[in-house]
This record gives sequence, structure tokens and C-alpha cells, in this order.
Amino acid sequence: MAANGKAWDAQFVIPAEKLRCLPKRLMQDDVEVSVRKGRLHIGHNCFDGANEKLP
Repeated sequence: MAANGKAWDAQFVIPAEKLRCLPKRLMQDDVEVSVRKGRLHIGHNCFDGANEKLP
């Protein structure tokens, strides 16, 4: 499915080990992806450790 919205102004990194609990399949039709206060939000899932990528 194609993404909607505009590209973020910054890139973020998160250690892969933090995403172990991420389901292989997200069952919602629309899935919001955001980063707030150092947390990556993907649908109903939230992961600590998201940091802005330095140049």
C-alpha cells in the first residue's frame, strides 16, 4: 500500500532489537507512523530508543 502524507524533515534511527515485538503483519487498514519524545509509534505499537539521525 502506498504512503500518504509528506516526507519527514529528519531521519530517525532505532536499534533493531527494540523492534522484536513488532508484529509481522499490521491488521489495520491505515497505520500511523510517528516519532514523539524518543519513541517510534507504528499503529498501536510503541518502541523506545528512536533518535534523530545525525549527519
